[in-house]
Amino acid sequence: MRSKKPLPLKQLVNFLFDNIKHPDGRPYTSQEVAEQVRISHATINQLRTGRNKNPTLPTLQELCIFFNVPLGFFDCASYDECFAVIAQDRMDYSPNVVQIAFRAGELSPASQQDLLNIISWVEAAERERKAGRDVPDFPLEDKS
Repeated sequence: MRSKKPLPLKQLVNFLFDNIKHPDGRPYTSQEVAEQVRISHATINQLRTGRNKNPTLPTLQELCIFFNVPLGFFDCASYDECFAVIAQDRMDYSPNVVQIAFRAGELSPASQQDLLNIISWVEAAERERKAGRDVPDFPLEDKS
């Protein structure tokens, strides 16, 4: 028997949109997904806003195919589980990634959060570079 209840469907669908990016690094739009799958734009919006809480199995399967996640993704009970599921088939085992993961595992939870914040800034900086814009200064925490 499952001990934890899955996250609400709305949160799971939005997690996919927020964390699985278009090849150019930006989030997919509902319209882009609708154009690639057999789900209407209206249905996708209803899923994302929580108005549709009980989609058909084919609807969930279409989202899984588009975002390249297993159907079990919709059983995730936490965001950590969601990240683990989407990372399974996407893990780049280059030496640098392995070293980052190993070293991050030894850090405190607060320091791990700091590292995630740094990674978010690096992702934003990369998007700015790709768009031909200046990279914003790294936000330093004021310790005064």
